[in-house]
Amino acid sequence: MHRIQIARADWYGPVVYAAKTAVAAGLAWFVAAQVLGNPIPVFAPLAALLTVQATVWESVSRGAQRVAGVIVGVVVAFGFARVAGIHAWSIGVIMAVAAPVAATAIAISVDARRICDELSRPGRM
Repeated sequence: MHRIQIARADWYGPVVYAAKTAVAAGLAWFVAAQVLGNPIPVFAPLAALLTVQATVWESVSRGAQRVAGVIVGVVVAFGFARVAGIHAWSIGVIMAVAAPVAATAIAISVDARRICDELSRPGRM
């Protein structure tokens, strides 16, 4: 490999990823502000920043995981708040329960992806 090719390989991926993230954040702000009418759409670019991945498939997959996680989290938090009320101690309790559950779900997701990747490798069958 020539030096120019090596140098390009070192910076190309991060630059493309940064550009994709910037475009996604800008589009998220635009949609939230102009299309949905949110006067302060600060969470839209943050969601884009947290969701954009190296490939389109990874971005869609990560986005779906985040949407599912948010829905489950909101439902559980709403149910707990209805029973216990919203207090400093109840927020601490729900976070103490939610953090290990989320960590376990992430570990299961990573393991499942690793297994699927291993099974889909050419010559595996």
